[in-house]
Amino acid sequence: MLSRLPFGAFLAYSPNGPANEEPHRSSQRLRRAIKADGIYLGAPAIDLAVRRLVEEAPAEILSILHDAVLVPAPRSAPFPEGLEIPLRGTARDFLWVPRRICQKLVEARLAAGWAPILVRRFKVAKSAGAARGDRPLPAAHAESMAVVAQATAARRFVIVDDVVTRGATLLACASLLEQRYTGADISGFALLRTVSNPNEFSNILEPVTGSIELRPTGDTIRRP
Repeated sequence: MLSRLPFGAFLAYSPNGPANEEPHRSSQRLRRAIKADGIYLGAPAIDLAVRRLVEEAPAEILSILHDAVLVPAPRSAPFPEGLEIPLRGTARDFLWVPRRICQKLVEARLAAGWAPILVRRFKVAKSAGAARGDRPLPAAHAESMAVVAQATAARRFVIVDDVVTRGATLLACASLLEQRYTGADISGFALLRTVSNPNEFSNILEPVTGSIELRPTGDTIRRP
């Protein structure tokens, strides 16, 4: 398991802020819209966020994405019956938001390409809905995933997720890729990062770069 992963995030969201106060309320609405691949301010939330990323062009984020192959973080559960193409079932059965984000980032020419080379072998608890002590650790995530054999000459990968909280999923994904593509340059990126302390949240638009670190206890800490 990697001990440290550099990462970037474009937007911030306040999960514990007052739901009747701005900008906490808007950040919570945006998070729900992104997680559901839904609408925010009259437009698809993911499209809107990527468009704003292009307009703002924060150098610290663009440098992470530039010339990299994007790898969407797997869903918390495999597709029904192992399918990766939505042939039947409800739309939610096949919702894979990180894949949509990767597609939009590449369409915006912010990255070299994308490749769905990480898959979930069996279901794990969703970090977003789990109590703090019940969130899967990086080792559990890594055990539940696999790298799909795929020839690539890429030497720069960015694991893409919709929301990063403590970073366990991103660190596990990066660790698996590093095992397969030894020596590759691997980073993480999320559209949204959680800011758990409402007093530390001031704005949705708050690009940051930092690191996700493995703690001796097996869990992760994200800075910032």
